[in-house]
Amino acid sequence: MFEEVLYGFVDDRLGNVIINDAEGNIVYTGKNISLSEKVVRSWNRRRPKDECQDEWELFDRASAKFYTVKSAWIGEDTGRLQCHAFTDVTMYSELMQELNEYSKQINDEKNFQNRIMKKLTLPYDSCLMELVSYCHAAQGVLYMEMGDSRHLYRSSFISINFRNKLKMTPAMEKYLEGEGEFDDGEYICYMKGTACRLRYSLYLERTPFFDEENFKNSSVRNLVSLFIENSILREKHIYASEHDKLTGLYNKGKYLALKKERFGSPDKLTIFNMDVNNLKTINDTMGHEAGDNLIIKASDSINTLITSDDIMGFRTGGDEFMVIAKNVGEKEAQDMLRAWQNSLNILNSKNDGLCVTVACGCVSEEGDYDVEEMLAKADKLMYENKKEIKKRLGLPVECR
Repeated sequence: MFEEVLYGFVDDRLGNVIINDAEGNIVYTGKNISLSEKVVRSWNRRRPKDECQDEWELFDRASAKFYTVKSAWIGEDTGRLQCHAFTDVTMYSELMQELNEYSKQINDEKNFQNRIMKKLTLPYDSCLMELVSYCHAAQGVLYMEMGDSRHLYRSSFISINFRNKLKMTPAMEKYLEGEGEFDDGEYICYMKGTACRLRYSLYLERTPFFDEENFKNSSVRNLVSLFIENSILREKHIYASEHDKLTGLYNKGKYLALKKERFGSPDKLTIFNMDVNNLKTINDTMGHEAGDNLIIKASDSINTLITSDDIMGFRTGGDEFMVIAKNVGEKEAQDMLRAWQNSLNILNSKNDGLCVTVACGCVSEEGDYDVEEMLAKADKLMYENKKEIKKRLGLPVECR
C-alpha cells in the first residue's frame, strides 16, 4: 500500500524518477522517463553503488539524450530503495557543444591571424602554409600574374613552399580569369583578385578532414586577401628595382649584387654569357620598336631556361644577357643549351620578320672555382661563337 502511494505521488508530482531495489532491479519508472533497452539492461552496472555519490551523469546513446541524475537511498535493510531524479539537459549539452565549437573557431581564427601578422614582411605566398593548416587542406596553390603579362608564378605548399615561373598559356590563363567559383571535387577556388593590376587566384586541395566552416570564414578570407595584396605591393617595388622592364629578367644592378656574393657559392655553377646579334642594324633599319621586339624574342628563349629559383636570367646591357645556373653541372648545362637553342628555333619559325641569332659562351665548374675566371672564359667563348655565327651568315665579323 505504501509503495503504491509513493509511486503515485512521484508519478503525479515528479514523473522524472526511476526507483530500484537494493539488488538494482528497477521497480518503478516515471511516466516522463524513456530509456533505451540497452540502458535498462545495464542499469545495475550504471547506477552509483556508493551512498556518497548522490549526483552523476547519464548519456543514452540510442535516444541521444543526456541527463544529470540525483540519487538517494530510502528505507532500511532489505526494504531499502534507491531513488533517481532525472533532469534532461540534452538541449543545454548541445548548446554547450555549439559554444565549445564556436569558441574553438574563434581561437583558431585568432591563432591564424597572429601567425599571419608575424609574416607581414615575407613573400605573398608564405600565407599558403597557414591557410592549408587552418582549412585542413592537402595543399594550396597560388597563381600570380607577372608584370610582363607573358609569364606567371605558380606557388604551391604541401610541406614546404615552391614557386615556379611559367609561361602564360591559355591553360594557365583560365586559372586567373573570371569571377566564378571553381570546384571539381578535389580542388576548390579559395579566392581570385587583383593586386597592383596583377591578377591572382588561390586554390586548395580537399582532404577527408577539410574544414568547410573555416574555408567559408569571411574574416580570414579578407585577411588573406589583404596579406597577398600588401605583399604584392611590397614585392612590386622590389621587383621594379631588380628587374629589367622590357624583358622581365633581372637587371644589371641585381647581377652585380649577386656577383659580389659569388652567387651564393654553390657546389656547382654554370654561366651562360649571351649576346644578341644585329641589334644596332635592326634599330637603324627597322626602328627601335623592332629592336625591342628582337630583345623580347631573345629573352623569351632565355626564359625557357629558368625553371627554378636556382637558375637566374639577367639583362646586363642593351643586347647582353647572362644566365647563372646554381647547382648545375656540365652535362645538365649542355642539355639546357640544346633546349634553349631549340626554343629559339621555334620562336624564329614564326613569320614576324625578325630572325634572332644569339651568341653564347657556356662554362661549368664545381668545387673550388673562381667566379671571375669563369666569367672571363664565358665572355671569350661567347665572342668566338659570335664570330662563327656571323661568318656562317656572311656578315662582317667585326660588326657587333
